[in-house]
Amino acid sequence: MTRRLTGQSDDEGGTFDRLSTFDDAEVREFVGELRAAVRDVQGGKLEPHAIDALLHEWRESAIRPKAYLATLKRTARIRRR
Repeated sequence: MTRRLTGQSDDEGGTFDRLSTFDDAEVREFVGELRAAVRDVQGGKLEPHAIDALLHEWRESAIRPKAYLATLKRTARIRRR
């Protein structure tokens, strides 16, 4: 992810591979929100579960409807066999 933010490489694979669905401005927004949430948890302003909620929301945002529908179709075909 750091390589992507610094323009050295695309983010391919790994824990943050879903970030490749976002443009650079969105990735910067994600990192900013995550840093703010961590800071607020450390400062006692938020409960730790707030970080999980933030990650969950971004993870859901990364799901592309077309890819999601394709996955549902594949799953339906597998179940019919």
